Amino acid sequence: MNRFSITIVAFAALAVRNVAIPAAQSRGNRMPISQMIGCLAQNPDGTWTLTDATEPVAIVAKGETKEPEATTPLGKRRFRLIGTVEEFSPGAHKGHKVRVKGLVINSSPEARVNITSLRHLAPTCP
Repeated sequence: MNRFSITIVAFAALAVRNVAIPAAQSRGNRMPISQMIGCLAQNPDGTWTLTDATEPVAIVAKGETKEPEATTPLGKRRFRLIGTVEEFSPGAHKGHKVRVKGLVINSSPEARVNITSLRHLAPTCP
């Protein structure tokens, strides 16, 4: 190998190393799945919203976050539900108190939750 080839190989190795390090570090910075409780409401356009919702609580590890009870107080947040909402049959829980899990996207003008789970807690929502 000549000096030019060695320089190119060394430069390429450094470039790969510098790209790989941030990717490996970013694995620890994943968005956590969170859970919140609220009232399931359908909007006029057919989309779904969690109203009177509690603040999101990050789920750190499976089994470490206690499942909420039907008596858990409601909150003041509002989240538009996005993603695979219809897979959870939201129509069967319209107006009910539910627990939702998903990725929270705090943005303006409204916060959203990319839903991963929906669980019925009570048939009415005060």
